[in-house]
Amino acid sequence: MANIHNATTFQLAQTLDLHGTSIFLIVNHQTALQPLLLAWNDLQFEPNKHALIGWAWEGPTQKNPEDKWLEGCVWWLVSTQSEGALAKSVL
Repeated sequence: MANIHNATTFQLAQTLDLHGTSIFLIVNHQTALQPLLLAWNDLQFEPNKHALIGWAWEGPTQKNPEDKWLEGCVWWLVSTQSEGALAKSVL
C-alpha cells in the first residue's frame, strides 16, 4: 500500500505491515462518518477482512487562531469478527 499524497497512511501501513486498497478522503463535520460507512459497506461484501479507518486533522483553534494549532488523529481497526475485539457495535 502506498500513497504519495498521504504520508500518514503510508507510514502506518508500513509500520503495521498492512496490505490492501486505500482511499484518502477529505471530510468536514458534516461528512466525518463517511469513511466509517465506506468501510462498513466494504466489509458487508468481504466479511473476513479488516478495515483500518483513520481521521487526521490540523488547523487553528477557535479561541486563538493566530498562534495555536490543533493537531491529532484517531485510528480504528474494524472487522465483522468479534473475536478479540475491544468493543462491539451493531449497525
